[in-house]
Amino acid sequence: FRILESFPDINCTIHGNSFYSPLLISAGVKVVNATEVAEYYNIKEIPSTPEEVEMLSKEETDLVISYFKDLKSRNEALVTIFPYHGLIVAAKDHNEAFSLYDAVEINSKLMLPFNTLSLKK
Repeated sequence: FRILESFPDINCTIHGNSFYSPLLISAGVKVVNATEVAEYYNIKEIPSTPEEVEMLSKEETDLVISYFKDLKSRNEALVTIFPYHGLIVAAKDHNEAFSLYDAVEINSKLMLPFNTLSLKK
């Protein structure tokens, strides 16, 4: 609710326990633009909350809002990844939010094969 209160033009947030995005972040890989759809959403590098931040805490919420403000100032997609957990997106409506969520996961899934060598080190 704090995200919706902080951004009047945002009408939908989606949080999900996704697989690929938190997997990459938890392995120390930054999730960056790797697909055409990520380019469409102007995804450069998706921020993630530090692992030591308690889930569903005020600190976590404050971080997400701070990340979203920074992303919004750069006209980038409003997305944050929670290590070992999932991700959250925000958009003007549910169609865009679902599309963005899916785009982030597909982008992360396609990044995985290119990063398996670095994960083995």
